[in-house]
Amino acid sequence: MDRKMEIESRDIEFDHDANSDAGDCYIVTCPVCFNKIRIAQYGWWEKKCSCGYMWSIEIKAIGEK
Repeated sequence: MDRKMEIESRDIEFDHDANSDAGDCYIVTCPVCFNKIRIAQYGWWEKKCSCGYMWSIEIKAIGEK
């Protein structure tokens, strides 16, 4: 059985310089290897850091009371 390990990064920056047809672009820093990975909503390039994690972007808003 192949188990996936999942991590999250909260070190996410909007890439203001990106002028891409892949949607909004972000720069994410891996909390394990500290590589910076460029991610887009519809990116077609590889989004894997040097420690092997494949990255995607999920945007959400959280409200608490």
